[in-house]
Amino acid sequence: MPEIGLSVDFCSEPAVESLPVEGGCNVHQRIAGCDGLLFLRYGRRETLEHLITTTADLITTVSVINEKAVSYCGEEAKHVNLLATRQSLREYRYESGNLVHIEHPEDRTIISVICFSHNGIPVLVGYRVPETKLDACRALLNGFIQNGSTL
Repeated sequence: MPEIGLSVDFCSEPAVESLPVEGGCNVHQRIAGCDGLLFLRYGRRETLEHLITTTADLITTVSVINEKAVSYCGEEAKHVNLLATRQSLREYRYESGNLVHIEHPEDRTIISVICFSHNGIPVLVGYRVPETKLDACRALLNGFIQNGSTL
């Protein structure tokens, strides 16, 4: 990310995608087999508070599991683990003239994010993964947020 003077090492596969956001960019990569996502977000609105607000909605709550002060890329940072819980849902729809009932179970997602500011620009580096898949890809995920970035 030359515009903010930050380099991030994503995995070689699959492709890294990016989307412009107000005053910055949202760079992400899907994690094969884990239904997870590695991400780097930067821009003037890319704060922890904004991440929590945009993740939570009428059926999803976001709570802080833990947080601690860390140093990241030579900057003072905060490492925060969040739990996003989507309540179970019932869906009713008509298919072929019949009412079909579908039950969607509760869904829990872990979001681990390092929050800091670099060159005056808020930066979020982290991952989100279904809680049930966390152990299967923990080493990859922790390696990304602990060692993935350099200045």
